[in-house]
Amino acid sequence: IRIFPHAKVPEHYVPDPHLRLNLYRRLSLFDNHDDLERFRIELIDRFGAFPREVEDLLRTVQLCIKALTIGVRSARLSDNGRLHIDFCPPDKPESFLQQVQALMEPTGCDYRFINLRQDDLRLSITVGEQEVDSIVEYLFNALQANSRD
Repeated sequence: IRIFPHAKVPEHYVPDPHLRLNLYRRLSLFDNHDDLERFRIELIDRFGAFPREVEDLLRTVQLCIKALTIGVRSARLSDNGRLHIDFCPPDKPESFLQQVQALMEPTGCDYRFINLRQDDLRLSITVGEQEVDSIVEYLFNALQANSRD
């Protein structure tokens, strides 16, 4: 997931490079929201309130955890303002396309589907930089809720 360009643990927040690398390593291992929340609390306890870059990094990990449950391979924001979300091949492609279309219509965003190799699917959405987080959160939450049905 690469939608927050400044997502990182900055040097001014954690000066020790070895400690920063260890934090990144730990973040890469999380696969549930409870562990991430404990990590968030630990960061505040150890280093104080964190800057926007760390908040963006934690949001990225949170979205990665969610992405695992809904078949998202990757999500990235391109330089031309398009959000690209790549999905694993869905079990029922037509049903999946209809579901995503129904979710996208109310957003008012310009979007299109692009077929990738071997039935992979890309959803390409034109979004403003300020809308990226809310669109991704909305779409991931809705897909996660629908996957439980």
